[in-house]
Amino acid sequence: GAGGWLVTVSVAQELQTQRRETLEALARRVAGGESLRLLCWCYPRRCHGDWIAAHVVCRAAAISRAQHRGAKRAR
Repeated sequence: GAGGWLVTVSVAQELQTQRRETLEALARRVAGGESLRLLCWCYPRRCHGDWIAAHVVCRAAAISRAQHRGAKRAR
């Protein structure tokens, strides 16, 4: 019934939040200078790991730019 649908939506929203938080944490690590290695059994075929890597690199660059701008303002 409708109750099952609400639970499914709630679980999906929680998983989406966890995924977003995990990707953000990885991006902060990369922005801080850490190297990460993503491993997947799909390689060398295109897979979800390609999207994860691209997202983390893009977000890390944005974090680094924001930190750099903040450091300039603090001077």
